[in-house]
Amino acid sequence: MPRLRDRSVLDAGILDRPMIWQTDAFALAAGYDETAGRDIGLWTPQDTEGAPVATDSLLLVRPDVAQKQRAEEPGPAPAPGPDPEPGPGPSPTPHSGPGPKVDIVWPTRFYGVKTLNSDKTALEFKNVADEVLAHLRSGKHTNVTVRIEIEATDSEGFNESRVRTVSENARTLKFDQSGFEES
Repeated sequence: MPRLRDRSVLDAGILDRPMIWQTDAFALAAGYDETAGRDIGLWTPQDTEGAPVATDSLLLVRPDVAQKQRAEEPGPAPAPGPDPEPGPGPSPTPHSGPGPKVDIVWPTRFYGVKTLNSDKTALEFKNVADEVLAHLRSGKHTNVTVRIEIEATDSEGFNESRVRTVSENARTLKFDQSGFEES
């Protein structure tokens, strides 16, 4: 299999919505409940709400498995679509009531700390912005705060010129806090 150019190619492929998803694509799920034998947060291309964000933990679900779970769920059935395989096949067994209720508890806060290589600060910060911040900001109700913490030491000490330049620049850039100290 050829290599992908980057992660965005995989993400786009996962969220691509073909005309007949039951034969040409798959459903998505946030997780799997092994005790209930059901996918958690199941999403199909027929759903009216938007597709979930493609993450490393997103599960791909075979169309026949997703359709069977949806048929067993209480509530309105999804619009009928073509069978994944032609010809007669086993019909889903009738379900005698609602399935086990699975309360999905989604995390509500993310935090992360990363030490950047001072020789590649811009590149590493760009990677953080592209691979983490972009996904965090994709939610409608997400509030993202980014703080930069800088710690520098010089065994010979910072001379007056460096102290003045860095202090003035930090003040001009409106750092929340900054300063020099003796260790």
